[in-house]
Amino acid sequence: MDLKLNSGDVITIPDDCKAVIKDKHITVEKEVQEFKDGDFVYSINDVCEFVMIYKSKKECSYANYHASIYMGQRENLVSYNDWCVCYDARIATEEEKQALLNALHADGKDWDADNKQIVDYQCKPKIGDNYYYIDCFLDVIDDIWSDDRMDALVYTSGNCFKTKEEAQKYADKFSEILKERKL
Repeated sequence: MDLKLNSGDVITIPDDCKAVIKDKHITVEKEVQEFKDGDFVYSINDVCEFVMIYKSKKECSYANYHASIYMGQRENLVSYNDWCVCYDARIATEEEKQALLNALHADGKDWDADNKQIVDYQCKPKIGDNYYYIDCFLDVIDDIWSDDRMDALVYTSGNCFKTKEEAQKYADKFSEILKERKL
């Protein structure tokens, strides 16, 4: 399509495109966004739309990822360390990023942005929140978070649980491990 422009005319380029000028011709091209390890990326493929934590590029339309969820499913099933075909990829919105983080938390995982890896999730309570820990007798104790020295010790040792059931599951497992121990 030829379009005659006059001096002073303005052309607005869509946000996801760029203007390439060559030999007095302007071509509007889709801007290819480069992602780096740890970026939260929204994309679509032949099957559905998804959000992933980008790892690297495999081939022209393949992306490796740390974790991913498919959007629009009743259950946000998380997949880890895999690859997928991506079209129209872009940086995820805060809402899309939070959806993936929530799905990771529900799966007992979290994103460690500093080390670029998936880690076990540990919920840190806020002042006044109820939490549970396992004492030296392997009993589950409930307490109220006051952000004091004891709370910090419980949290940093990985002995801080959001629910009594979760804490009891670990207490039972510790007990089982100790019973199987041979002297």
